[in-house]
Amino acid sequence: MNANPICPSCGSPLPPDAPAGLCPVCLLKTDPSTKLAAKARSGEPASTIMVYPVTQSATGETQGDSASAGPKAQTQFGGYRIVRPLGQGGMGAVYEAEEIASGRRVALKVLSHSLDSATTRQRFLREGRLAASVNHPNSVYIFGTEEIEGQPVITMELATGGTLQDRVKQSGPLAIPDAVDAILQVIAGLEAAARIGVLHRDVKPSNCFVEEDGTIKVGDFGLSISTLARPESNLTATGAFLGTPAYSSPEQLRGDELDVRSDIYAVGVTLYYLCTGKTPFTGENVVQILAQVLERTPESPSKLRPELPKELSNVVLRCLAKLPAQRFRTYQDLREGLAPFASTTDTPAPLNSRFCAGALDLCVVCTVEILLLLLLLPKALIVSGTIDPKPPHPWFEAIYSYILTVLYYGVPEGLWGASLGKAVCNLRVLDRSRSVPGLGRAFLRAALFAAGFDLAGNDVFFGSHQNLELFAIPVFALGLFATARKANGWAALHDLASKTRVVRTRAREARPANQKTEPTAPQIEGSAQIGPYYVLSRLDESARYELLLGYDTRLLRKVWIYRESAGTPLGIHRHALRRPTRLRWLNGQHTAEGSWDAYEAPSGEALLHSLHTPRPWDGVRYWLHDLAQEMGAAIKDSSLPPAVEMNRVWLTGDGRAKLLEFPAPGAVCAKGVPPPDEDSRSAPFSSDDAQLFLKQIAASALAGRALSVAEIRQGPVAGVLPLPARNFLSRLPHFPDLDRMMDQLTPLLHQAAAISRTRRLALMAACCLPATLFMGMAMCFLWVYMQPALNLIPSQEMVSLYYCVDRLETLEKAGQTDATQSEREALEIYIAARSKKMLSNEFVRKALETSKESKLRSYYQTMNQVQAKHPAPSVQEIAGATARLKPFLDACPAYPAELMGWKFRIGLLIKLPYWFACLVAVPSVIAALVFRGGLLVRALGIAFVARDGAPASRWRLLTRILVTWSPLLVDVALTPVLGPIKAESIMCALFALGIAWSLLDPQRSLPDRVAGTWPVPR
Repeated sequence: MNANPICPSCGSPLPPDAPAGLCPVCLLKTDPSTKLAAKARSGEPASTIMVYPVTQSATGETQGDSASAGPKAQTQFGGYRIVRPLGQGGMGAVYEAEEIASGRRVALKVLSHSLDSATTRQRFLREGRLAASVNHPNSVYIFGTEEIEGQPVITMELATGGTLQDRVKQSGPLAIPDAVDAILQVIAGLEAAARIGVLHRDVKPSNCFVEEDGTIKVGDFGLSISTLARPESNLTATGAFLGTPAYSSPEQLRGDELDVRSDIYAVGVTLYYLCTGKTPFTGENVVQILAQVLERTPESPSKLRPELPKELSNVVLRCLAKLPAQRFRTYQDLREGLAPFASTTDTPAPLNSRFCAGALDLCVVCTVEILLLLLLLPKALIVSGTIDPKPPHPWFEAIYSYILTVLYYGVPEGLWGASLGKAVCNLRVLDRSRSVPGLGRAFLRAALFAAGFDLAGNDVFFGSHQNLELFAIPVFALGLFATARKANGWAALHDLASKTRVVRTRAREARPANQKTEPTAPQIEGSAQIGPYYVLSRLDESARYELLLGYDTRLLRKVWIYRESAGTPLGIHRHALRRPTRLRWLNGQHTAEGSWDAYEAPSGEALLHSLHTPRPWDGVRYWLHDLAQEMGAAIKDSSLPPAVEMNRVWLTGDGRAKLLEFPAPGAVCAKGVPPPDEDSRSAPFSSDDAQLFLKQIAASALAGRALSVAEIRQGPVAGVLPLPARNFLSRLPHFPDLDRMMDQLTPLLHQAAAISRTRRLALMAACCLPATLFMGMAMCFLWVYMQPALNLIPSQEMVSLYYCVDRLETLEKAGQTDATQSEREALEIYIAARSKKMLSNEFVRKALETSKESKLRSYYQTMNQVQAKHPAPSVQEIAGATARLKPFLDACPAYPAELMGWKFRIGLLIKLPYWFACLVAVPSVIAALVFRGGLLVRALGIAFVARDGAPASRWRLLTRILVTWSPLLVDVALTPVLGPIKAESIMCALFALGIAWSLLDPQRSLPDRVAGTWPVPR
């Protein structure tokens, strides 16, 4: 067998996996239309040009069947009985086989005879090692490697449901939720590989295997590379780059340095295929496909499948971007983009949350309407006095308000799915395909919603019967929501007409992982050997058994070896267990001299060893779910361990819980937990036992110490928990069965485990929003309207003018004499000259004319009379009058100029929100007592509990709200001492410090700490 064949065209050596007959350069020369052909003609090294496996087409489909060169079906092959061939991979054939000693069904990958060489053997072993380093429920598990009849073999997990490619070929493109669910599982497997530095480089539907229960597992790591410094990572770095052109990223085709975004590209192509049944790039030959991948922009999958949501198509196209920087940066980013289209349904928004969001939106939109009216009126019109004092026509008000409301709701909901109020209340508007509705649907929805609130409740419809407006709006609201039912997701008329729905924003919380150290290669010289494993250390021992830490030198991974002096062989059920909540059985031997069984050695620690501090609910809920799933399945197939106790629970590095057959290494027996030797049961393990065990796990983890069964029976589980979690734990162990219990537990995984800083910031923003908007309106009114009027004449002259008018009226009442005649004439000329400019301003004139103060109306009449008597006094007359009145003017009180200075303006701005805050604070105190925290808190899904998890008392809630508004009391106390400006500045500083504390503290605010309360999800 020639290990280094020669290309017949150019005579250059062929790579071991090159296409038969031609080297990569000669192959690409066959099509001169591509850039790669230009590379080939220019003499660029073959290492920069893509080469695909001989057994696969450019689109990833298996070509031919060389399985005949391997073992035959129904024959013995080493310790296995070959059942049937499954397919042909890039480096060999894959068979379904039965392990004769244990009866376990596995998949055997056998290196092809035609590819056998020292290099391919190294690469084949490297594939096994890289795949074995990825231990995740969404990755095909590797049991071991060996050599049978001179052929290298990898023994791996058997996926009996075929591949995703098989599903598409059999049934056509998948339903959109099914396709997204499958890709989310693929992402989980690839993400686990990326965390340990493994890039797959050959992600495609034929390498995504389907279990009978629907679990998707990523397999075939034959082309994977490690980003860590390992000697074998360079095996594919020279000669040729392997892969499937239709699923390979442009940088992989060019031979550039790769990162996780290259696999994200392949994930995008796979999702494209699952949704449409086609790959984005096709061609008659490999070279055409290569050129399209490098040069052509992919067609949107929604063109091939119109019902595909636009946002999902955008996610796919972003994955297929030519430049890695334009793709999703991490798998987490991609997961968040796909999550809205998964099969897990969103929770419809209840009416109370929608009411709260609507109230906030109404506050914002009304303020915006007023501000725009104020800001859009030019100051020049105010100064010139040409503003029409009459109110706008009702039709103008109605249309203006209607258009603004439609724009306010339509634009943000159409582009981002939420208005400001909905975003604060964690609500989102979606269409029936779970996408953002778009501007068309959003404007229709907003137009119907605003029709009643802005048109029906306007003067134009009621004329003089303006009081009917108070009844029109609630009547319209009741009619609008008359169709809202729990069965239709609380959909109102405008939701139904626009084919949209309002949902709660789902909590996208990942399973928290435990910290773990990177494994290092141990020293095995002089170590004892058990089977194919070297013994590194003893983890645990008793009179009957010992637990050893072993090492597999072929796969470079650690194992646990459970050895007994006279053990009973495990049954077929235990050998075949593949659930992620149990240890994988790898190998074993049972003889008269002794018995041993090898299991995977998971990272992490024993549950009891981790109970040195209370554990948060966000991780505990996943442990409960894992253990509940395992016990439910184990009860059904009779595969429970000899004992189900806390000392047999192991927490893995990725945050999962496993149930062990033996006491976990490092588990210290606590009160209520039997010692390792007492591992037998006198009665069958029931559903009630399982639920009691789960409650013991939860109570111990939340308390940070091991609790006995007797202790947890005494009362509810203590701890700061979301209210749904507390209600769930309080019902344990009284569910009818484990299935009913799982129905209640599973939704808790998709709910927020704690109140985030963002949620707390939303609460503070919602509280501050009315005061902030009110202050903005007042600022705009003062600066746009009042300031031009006050600047018409100098402030001191205006005060002197009023004193002169008052003096003139006094003289007129006293009667005319020779002594007062000259003073009266001087006053009239002075008033006529000084009031002309002021009265020419329509705003000031109307303010004086319609003032509620009779004295100001009298001043206005006097100035008008003087203006009529002296319409145009000369400069000499004005100068003479001013000289005559100089003693009187000098005696006038000085105008407090600081009132219009910056201190006055700052003080005024502080005072406005201060008084408005009082209007908010008093209702807040009342709501805290009546509604246990307040209406806004309830609408945002927040509750307050004490340290033991019980709902906070009204006294604690009152204390909390009083501390929140305590800066107002400080202002009242300091105002007589320091003055209003300094006192109010201190008040604002205290509010700012409280907000800063709340944002910096990861768990709760300063009022919560003082009151002894914790915010939790409701």
